[in-house]
Amino acid sequence: GKHVAAVSAPPPGFGVSEVRRAYDTETESEHPDAAGANIAAEQEVYVYDLPDLGPAGGDDDDDDGADDLEPSLIGVVPEGDPQVCVKFHPTTTRELATNGAKRVFFWLADGGERNSAKETDDGASNAGSSPSARSGEASFAGNDARVMRYYSPPVSARDFKQTVGGFTVAAFIPPQIGDISYKEKGGGRCVVGTRDGDVVVFDSGGVPPGGAAAAEAIGIKPGDRRAIKILRLHTRGAVTALGVVAAVGPGAASNQTYLVTGGADGNVRFFDHRLRLVAWFDGLATGRVTSVSFTADGAPGGSQPSPSNALAYDSDYDSDVDGPIGKFAAPDFIIGTDQSKVFGLRSAAFEALGSRGAVESAELLAEGTFDPLVTMTP
Repeated sequence: GKHVAAVSAPPPGFGVSEVRRAYDTETESEHPDAAGANIAAEQEVYVYDLPDLGPAGGDDDDDDGADDLEPSLIGVVPEGDPQVCVKFHPTTTRELATNGAKRVFFWLADGGERNSAKETDDGASNAGSSPSARSGEASFAGNDARVMRYYSPPVSARDFKQTVGGFTVAAFIPPQIGDISYKEKGGGRCVVGTRDGDVVVFDSGGVPPGGAAAAEAIGIKPGDRRAIKILRLHTRGAVTALGVVAAVGPGAASNQTYLVTGGADGNVRFFDHRLRLVAWFDGLATGRVTSVSFTADGAPGGSQPSPSNALAYDSDYDSDVDGPIGKFAAPDFIIGTDQSKVFGLRSAAFEALGSRGAVESAELLAEGTFDPLVTMTP
Protein backbone atom coordinates (compact mmCIF):
# COMPACT_ATOMS: atom_id res chain seq x y z
CA GLY A 1 0.00 0.00 0.00
CA LYS A 2 0.89 3.67 -0.18
CA HIS A 3 2.36 5.66 2.64
CA VAL A 4 2.88 9.34 3.34
CA ALA A 5 6.45 10.41 2.56
CA ALA A 6 6.14 14.07 3.65
CA VAL A 7 3.52 16.53 4.97
CA SER A 8 3.41 20.33 4.89
CA ALA A 9 1.01 23.06 6.02
CA PRO A 10 1.14 26.84 5.55
CA PRO A 11 2.62 28.47 8.66
CA PRO A 12 0.42 30.78 10.75
CA GLY A 13 0.89 34.52 10.73
CA PHE A 14 1.38 35.06 7.00
CA GLY A 15 -2.21 36.02 6.14
CA VAL A 16 -3.19 32.58 4.83
CA SER A 17 -6.92 32.12 5.35
CA GLU A 18 -7.24 28.57 4.06
CA VAL A 19 -5.53 25.71 5.86
CA ARG A 20 -4.23 23.07 3.50
CA ARG A 21 -1.99 20.08 3.80
CA ALA A 22 0.07 18.54 1.03
CA TYR A 23 0.64 14.81 1.06
CA ASP A 24 3.56 13.58 -1.03
CA THR A 25 2.89 9.86 -1.26
CA GLU A 26 4.31 6.90 -3.10
CA THR A 27 3.40 3.33 -3.93
CA GLU A 28 5.76 1.12 -1.95
CA SER A 29 5.41 0.27 1.71
CA GLU A 30 9.06 0.82 2.58
CA HIS A 31 9.71 4.04 4.52
CA PRO A 32 11.84 6.64 2.67
CA ASP A 33 15.14 7.90 3.98
CA ALA A 34 16.78 11.30 3.46
CA ALA A 35 18.60 10.06 0.39
CA GLY A 36 15.37 8.97 -1.27
CA ALA A 37 16.23 5.27 -1.24
CA ASN A 38 13.66 2.47 -1.15
CA ILE A 39 10.92 4.59 -2.71
CA ALA A 40 8.92 3.64 -5.76
CA ALA A 41 9.51 5.57 -8.96
CA GLU A 42 6.04 7.11 -9.11
CA GLN A 43 4.40 9.37 -6.54
CA GLU A 44 1.33 11.54 -6.23
CA VAL A 45 0.98 14.94 -4.56
CA TYR A 46 -2.38 15.61 -2.89
CA VAL A 47 -3.57 18.94 -1.48
CA TYR A 48 -6.55 18.92 0.89
CA ASP A 49 -8.82 21.71 2.11
CA LEU A 50 -9.30 20.98 5.80
CA PRO A 51 -12.67 21.66 7.43
CA ASP A 52 -12.98 23.48 10.73
CA LEU A 53 -12.36 20.62 13.15
CA GLY A 54 -13.37 22.71 16.17
CA PRO A 55 -11.56 22.94 19.52
CA ALA A 56 -9.34 20.13 20.70
CA GLY A 57 -11.00 17.62 22.97
CA GLY A 58 -14.41 17.83 21.29
CA ASP A 59 -16.94 15.05 20.98
CA ASP A 60 -15.30 12.15 19.16
CA ASP A 61 -18.71 10.99 17.95
CA ASP A 62 -19.30 14.13 15.92
CA ASP A 63 -19.20 13.47 12.18
CA ASP A 64 -17.16 16.40 10.85
CA GLY A 65 -16.43 14.72 7.53
CA ALA A 66 -12.67 14.70 8.08
CA ASP A 67 -12.48 10.98 7.32
CA ASP A 68 -14.15 11.54 3.93
CA LEU A 69 -11.74 14.21 2.69
CA GLU A 70 -10.70 14.02 -0.92
CA PRO A 71 -7.96 16.11 -2.51
CA SER A 72 -8.81 19.46 -4.06
CA LEU A 73 -5.51 19.55 -5.98
CA ILE A 74 -3.58 16.63 -7.36
CA GLY A 75 -0.30 16.01 -9.13
CA VAL A 76 1.73 13.06 -10.32
CA VAL A 77 5.52 13.18 -9.98
CA PRO A 78 7.30 12.00 -13.13
CA GLU A 79 9.40 8.89 -12.71
CA GLY A 80 13.10 9.12 -12.05
CA ASP A 81 13.66 10.83 -8.69
CA PRO A 82 11.51 9.98 -5.64
CA GLN A 83 10.51 13.13 -3.73
CA VAL A 84 11.21 13.16 0.02
CA CYS A 85 10.33 16.73 1.03
CA VAL A 86 7.27 18.95 0.41
CA LYS A 87 6.90 22.60 1.48
CA PHE A 88 4.13 25.18 1.02
CA HIS A 89 4.99 28.75 0.13
CA PRO A 90 4.39 30.75 3.35
CA THR A 91 2.30 33.50 1.70
CA THR A 92 0.06 31.46 -0.61
CA THR A 93 -1.51 28.03 -0.70
CA ARG A 94 -1.33 28.02 -4.49
CA GLU A 95 2.34 27.06 -4.68
CA LEU A 96 4.45 24.32 -3.14
CA ALA A 97 7.80 22.70 -3.79
CA THR A 98 9.00 19.12 -3.55
CA ASN A 99 12.47 17.70 -3.90
CA GLY A 100 14.23 14.40 -4.23
CA ALA A 101 17.97 13.80 -4.34
CA LYS A 102 18.31 14.98 -7.96
CA ARG A 103 15.42 17.25 -8.86
CA VAL A 104 13.21 20.02 -7.51
CA PHE A 105 9.60 20.41 -8.62
CA PHE A 106 7.53 23.56 -8.25
CA TRP A 107 3.77 22.93 -8.21
CA LEU A 108 1.21 25.60 -9.08
CA ALA A 109 -2.59 25.53 -8.82
CA ASP A 110 -2.94 26.60 -12.44
CA GLY A 111 -4.39 23.41 -13.89
CA GLY A 112 -3.88 22.81 -17.59
CA GLU A 113 -3.96 20.11 -20.19
CA ARG A 114 -1.91 16.99 -19.94
CA ASN A 115 1.63 17.60 -21.17
CA SER A 116 4.03 14.66 -21.16
CA ALA A 117 7.47 15.34 -19.71
CA LYS A 118 10.55 15.64 -21.85
CA GLU A 119 13.99 14.89 -20.52
CA THR A 120 16.85 17.35 -20.95
CA ASP A 121 20.51 16.46 -21.20
CA ASP A 122 20.78 17.20 -17.48
CA GLY A 123 17.98 14.75 -16.67
CA ALA A 124 15.59 17.51 -15.60
CA SER A 125 11.95 17.42 -16.59
CA ASN A 126 10.20 20.14 -18.50
CA ALA A 127 7.14 21.90 -17.17
CA GLY A 128 3.78 20.28 -17.65
CA SER A 129 0.53 19.30 -16.04
CA SER A 130 0.16 16.17 -14.00
CA PRO A 131 -2.04 13.70 -15.83
CA SER A 132 -5.63 13.96 -14.64
CA ALA A 133 -6.67 10.77 -16.38
CA ARG A 134 -4.18 7.98 -16.82
CA SER A 135 -4.64 4.24 -16.63
CA GLY A 136 -4.75 3.24 -12.96
CA GLU A 137 -4.40 6.83 -11.71
CA ALA A 138 -7.69 8.62 -12.37
CA SER A 139 -9.52 6.82 -9.58
CA PHE A 140 -7.34 8.06 -6.71
CA ALA A 141 -8.99 11.50 -6.79
CA GLY A 142 -12.58 10.44 -7.22
CA ASN A 143 -13.84 14.03 -7.36
CA ASP A 144 -13.40 17.30 -9.25
CA ALA A 145 -9.86 17.90 -8.04
CA ARG A 146 -7.88 20.38 -10.09
CA VAL A 147 -4.62 19.32 -11.69
CA MET A 148 -1.49 21.20 -10.65
CA ARG A 149 1.00 22.46 -13.16
CA TYR A 150 4.61 21.64 -12.37
CA TYR A 151 8.01 22.61 -13.66
CA SER A 152 11.45 21.31 -12.74
CA PRO A 153 14.33 23.71 -13.47
CA PRO A 154 17.56 22.02 -14.56
CA VAL A 155 20.48 22.26 -12.14
CA SER A 156 23.78 21.72 -13.91
CA ALA A 157 27.28 21.45 -12.48
CA ARG A 158 28.41 23.04 -15.73
CA ASP A 159 26.43 26.22 -15.02
CA PHE A 160 27.80 26.57 -11.48
CA LYS A 161 31.33 25.36 -12.34
CA GLN A 162 31.26 23.02 -9.35
CA THR A 163 29.65 19.77 -8.35
CA VAL A 164 26.17 19.93 -6.87
CA GLY A 165 25.47 17.45 -4.08
CA GLY A 166 22.26 15.48 -3.74
CA PHE A 167 19.31 17.54 -2.56
CA THR A 168 18.05 17.07 1.00
CA VAL A 169 15.38 19.59 2.12
CA ALA A 170 13.74 22.77 0.80
CA ALA A 171 12.26 26.04 2.08
CA PHE A 172 10.70 29.18 0.63
CA ILE A 173 12.02 32.59 1.70
CA PRO A 174 9.16 35.11 1.50
CA PRO A 175 9.97 38.50 -0.04
CA GLN A 176 10.80 41.37 2.28
CA ILE A 177 9.75 45.03 2.14
CA GLY A 178 11.70 46.63 -0.68
CA ASP A 179 11.99 43.46 -2.76
CA ILE A 180 10.61 43.68 -6.30
CA SER A 181 8.28 40.75 -5.62
CA TYR A 182 7.15 41.98 -2.17
CA LYS A 183 3.51 42.58 -3.21
CA GLU A 184 3.28 39.35 -5.19
CA LYS A 185 1.64 36.33 -3.63
CA GLY A 186 4.14 33.51 -3.89
CA GLY A 187 7.11 35.75 -4.61
CA GLY A 188 10.57 35.41 -3.11
CA ARG A 189 13.19 32.72 -3.33
CA CYS A 190 13.29 29.01 -2.70
CA VAL A 191 16.40 27.35 -1.32
CA VAL A 192 17.22 23.64 -1.42
CA GLY A 193 19.90 22.10 0.78
CA THR A 194 22.46 19.56 -0.41
CA ARG A 195 24.50 16.74 1.08
CA ASP A 196 27.63 18.85 0.60
CA GLY A 197 26.42 21.61 2.94
CA ASP A 198 25.33 23.99 0.17
CA VAL A 199 22.00 25.57 -0.65
CA VAL A 200 20.90 26.05 -4.24
CA VAL A 201 18.95 29.29 -4.63
CA PHE A 202 15.99 29.36 -7.03
CA ASP A 203 14.56 32.71 -8.11
CA SER A 204 12.74 34.27 -11.04
CA GLY A 205 14.02 36.94 -13.37
CA GLY A 206 17.20 37.39 -15.33
CA VAL A 207 18.34 35.46 -18.37
CA PRO A 208 18.34 31.66 -17.88
CA PRO A 209 21.37 29.61 -18.97
CA GLY A 210 21.20 29.09 -22.73
CA GLY A 211 18.79 31.98 -23.15
CA ALA A 212 15.02 32.36 -22.97
CA ALA A 213 14.45 30.20 -26.05
CA ALA A 214 16.26 27.25 -24.46
CA ALA A 215 14.21 27.63 -21.27
CA GLU A 216 10.97 27.77 -23.23
CA ALA A 217 11.98 24.64 -25.14
CA ILE A 218 11.92 22.67 -21.87
CA GLY A 219 8.72 24.31 -20.68
CA ILE A 220 10.08 26.96 -18.30
CA LYS A 221 7.82 30.01 -18.54
CA PRO A 222 8.81 33.64 -17.94
CA GLY A 223 8.52 34.27 -14.21
CA ASP A 224 9.21 30.65 -13.26
CA ARG A 225 12.04 30.06 -10.84
CA ARG A 226 15.43 28.84 -11.95
CA ALA A 227 18.67 27.98 -10.15
CA ILE A 228 20.67 31.21 -9.91
CA LYS A 229 23.47 30.45 -7.43
CA ILE A 230 24.86 28.02 -4.90
CA LEU A 231 26.17 28.94 -1.45
CA ARG A 232 28.03 26.91 1.19
CA LEU A 233 26.22 27.33 4.53
CA HIS A 234 27.60 24.29 6.39
CA THR A 235 31.19 23.23 5.83
CA ARG A 236 31.24 19.97 7.80
CA GLY A 237 28.33 18.03 6.38
CA ALA A 238 24.90 18.08 4.77
CA VAL A 239 22.13 20.61 5.26
CA THR A 240 19.56 18.47 7.08
CA ALA A 241 16.91 21.00 8.16
CA LEU A 242 15.57 24.21 6.60
CA GLY A 243 12.86 26.58 7.75
CA VAL A 244 11.76 30.21 7.95
CA VAL A 245 10.77 32.06 11.11
CA ALA A 246 9.59 35.63 11.71
CA ALA A 247 11.71 37.94 13.85
CA VAL A 248 10.12 38.99 17.16
CA GLY A 249 10.60 41.58 19.86
CA PRO A 250 11.46 45.31 19.92
CA GLY A 251 14.51 44.89 17.70
CA ALA A 252 12.62 43.15 14.89
CA ALA A 253 11.93 45.01 11.67
CA SER A 254 8.53 44.81 9.98
CA ASN A 255 8.12 41.65 7.91
CA GLN A 256 11.63 40.50 8.88
CA THR A 257 12.23 36.77 8.61
CA TYR A 258 15.18 34.43 9.07
CA LEU A 259 16.19 31.35 7.17
CA VAL A 260 17.19 28.74 9.75
CA THR A 261 19.42 25.82 8.80
CA GLY A 262 20.41 22.67 10.66
CA GLY A 263 23.32 20.50 9.62
CA ALA A 264 24.79 17.05 9.92
CA ASP A 265 27.54 18.79 11.90
CA GLY A 266 25.03 19.56 14.68
CA ASN A 267 25.10 23.30 13.97
CA VAL A 268 22.04 25.57 13.75
CA ARG A 269 22.44 28.84 11.86
CA PHE A 270 20.25 31.84 11.05
CA PHE A 271 20.47 33.96 7.88
CA ASP A 272 18.63 37.06 6.72
CA HIS A 273 16.64 37.10 3.47
CA ARG A 274 19.82 37.98 1.57
CA LEU A 275 21.45 34.86 3.04
CA ARG A 276 23.84 36.82 5.22
CA LEU A 277 24.74 35.13 8.50
CA VAL A 278 22.99 36.65 11.52
CA ALA A 279 23.48 34.09 14.31
CA TRP A 280 24.99 30.65 14.77
CA PHE A 281 24.69 27.97 17.42
CA ASP A 282 27.71 25.78 16.67
CA GLY A 283 29.26 22.86 18.51
CA LEU A 284 26.23 20.99 19.87
CA ALA A 285 27.90 17.59 19.75
CA THR A 286 24.77 15.45 19.79
CA GLY A 287 24.43 14.28 16.21
CA ARG A 288 22.73 15.44 13.03
CA VAL A 289 20.01 18.09 13.38
CA THR A 290 16.72 16.64 12.16
CA SER A 291 14.27 19.38 13.15
CA VAL A 292 14.14 22.98 14.40
CA SER A 293 10.88 24.22 15.97
CA PHE A 294 10.05 27.59 17.54
CA THR A 295 7.95 28.73 20.48
CA ALA A 296 4.27 28.88 19.63
CA ASP A 297 3.77 32.45 20.87
CA GLY A 298 6.67 33.68 18.77
CA ALA A 299 8.30 35.53 21.67
CA PRO A 300 11.36 34.70 23.76
CA GLY A 301 10.71 34.49 27.46
CA GLY A 302 12.18 33.49 30.78
CA SER A 303 15.15 34.69 32.75
CA GLN A 304 18.60 35.64 31.55
CA PRO A 305 20.30 32.49 30.20
CA SER A 306 23.51 31.23 31.75
CA PRO A 307 25.89 28.37 30.87
CA SER A 308 24.54 25.29 32.63
CA ASN A 309 24.90 22.33 30.32
CA ALA A 310 28.55 22.21 29.23
CA LEU A 311 28.27 18.49 28.49
CA ALA A 312 26.32 19.34 25.35
CA TYR A 313 29.11 21.45 23.90
CA ASP A 314 32.08 20.13 21.97
CA SER A 315 34.95 21.96 23.68
CA ASP A 316 37.27 21.18 20.77
CA TYR A 317 34.91 22.66 18.20
CA ASP A 318 36.38 25.39 16.00
CA SER A 319 33.63 27.46 14.38
CA ASP A 320 34.08 28.35 10.72
CA VAL A 321 32.05 31.58 10.71
CA ASP A 322 32.89 35.27 11.00
CA GLY A 323 30.97 38.03 12.75
CA PRO A 324 27.16 38.48 12.60
CA ILE A 325 25.14 40.85 10.43
CA GLY A 326 22.70 43.00 12.44
CA LYS A 327 20.80 42.29 15.66
CA PHE A 328 19.38 38.81 16.25
CA ALA A 329 15.70 38.75 17.26
CA ALA A 330 14.34 35.23 16.71
CA PRO A 331 11.98 33.37 19.04
CA ASP A 332 13.31 30.63 21.30
CA PHE A 333 13.54 27.20 19.71
CA ILE A 334 14.05 23.50 20.22
CA ILE A 335 16.07 21.15 18.07
CA GLY A 336 15.88 17.40 17.56
CA THR A 337 18.81 15.21 16.58
CA ASP A 338 19.34 11.76 15.09
CA GLN A 339 20.56 10.64 18.51
CA SER A 340 16.97 11.14 19.72
CA LYS A 341 17.77 14.14 21.88
CA VAL A 342 15.70 17.32 22.13
CA PHE A 343 17.37 20.53 23.28
CA GLY A 344 15.83 23.89 24.13
CA LEU A 345 17.80 27.03 23.29
CA ARG A 346 17.23 30.69 24.13
CA SER A 347 17.78 33.00 21.20
CA ALA A 348 18.72 35.83 23.58
CA ALA A 349 21.65 33.75 24.76
CA PHE A 350 23.45 34.39 21.49
CA GLU A 351 23.53 38.15 22.09
CA ALA A 352 24.30 37.75 25.80
CA LEU A 353 26.83 34.89 25.79
CA GLY A 354 27.96 34.37 22.22
CA SER A 355 27.69 31.17 20.22
CA ARG A 356 29.59 28.94 22.62
CA GLY A 357 27.82 30.25 25.70
CA ALA A 358 24.44 29.88 24.03
CA VAL A 359 25.13 26.24 23.20
CA GLU A 360 26.51 25.56 26.68
CA SER A 361 23.25 26.93 28.12
CA ALA A 362 21.14 24.56 25.99
CA GLU A 363 18.69 22.54 28.07
CA LEU A 364 18.24 18.84 27.41
CA LEU A 365 14.45 18.49 27.30
CA ALA A 366 14.09 14.86 26.26
CA GLU A 367 16.18 11.85 25.38
CA GLY A 368 14.58 9.06 23.45
CA THR A 369 15.58 5.68 22.10
CA PHE A 370 18.45 4.84 19.81
CA ASP A 371 16.13 5.36 16.82
CA PRO A 372 16.40 8.81 15.16
CA LEU A 373 13.91 11.51 16.08
CA VAL A 374 12.26 12.31 12.74
CA THR A 375 10.26 15.47 13.47
CA MET A 376 8.43 17.40 16.20
CA THR A 377 6.22 20.40 16.84
CA PRO A 378 5.71 22.66 19.88
